[in-house]
Amino acid sequence: MKTKRAITAALIFLSLQEGAIHKSRGGPPYDDARRPVVAGTSRRKAQNTTPSRETHSTGSRSQMWEPVNGVTGSKPERRASLFKAICTVESNNDPTKYNEEEKAAGIAQIRPICVKDVNRILGCVRYSLRDRYSVSKALDMFDIYTNHYARSGEAEEMARVWNGGPKGMSKNSTMKYWLKVRLVMEGL
Repeated sequence: MKTKRAITAALIFLSLQEGAIHKSRGGPPYDDARRPVVAGTSRRKAQNTTPSRETHSTGSRSQMWEPVNGVTGSKPERRASLFKAICTVESNNDPTKYNEEEKAAGIAQIRPICVKDVNRILGCVRYSLRDRYSVSKALDMFDIYTNHYARSGEAEEMARVWNGGPKGMSKNSTMKYWLKVRLVMEGL
C-alpha cells in the first residue's frame, strides 16, 4: 500500500512543472537555488513520520498532467486520476496557491480544519499547516480523509466529500464541484 502511494506521489511529482513553484503569499520557503526547503519533522511523533518526498517540479504548466480518459484502471490509478483532477479544479495545479478568504493552501487547497481532522483520524499529530504545500503530503491527507469519509471508494463520493466535508454527499452544493472534477477527468 505504501509502495503504491509512493509510486503515485512520484508520478504526480514528475508531472509537475518548474514554473508552478514560485514564491507567493504563504508559500513554502526557498533556498538559494530556488528549490523548496523541506520542512522539518520536529513536531511529529518519530514513530509516525516518513521521510519527506518533496521535490521541485519541471516542465510547462500546460503539460503538467495529460487528460484522463474516464476513471478506468486499478484503484490506485483511479484515485491518482481523481486527485489530479481535483488539483486542477482547486488550484490549477499550483502547489504554492493560497486562498486568503478560505485559508486554503497548496495544490489541493486544504483548509486548516481538514489538517486537524486528518490528524484526529490518525490519532496523532502527523501533519502541520505547512504540509499543505507538499504535493505528496497533500496526496496522503487526501487519501486519509477520503478513505475515512468516502467509504464506497467511488470517485463522485470522494470528490464531494473532499469539497463539502464529511457530509458532502448530502449537500447539493457539491454536485457542481463534482461535475467540474468529472469534466477534467474525462479530458474535456
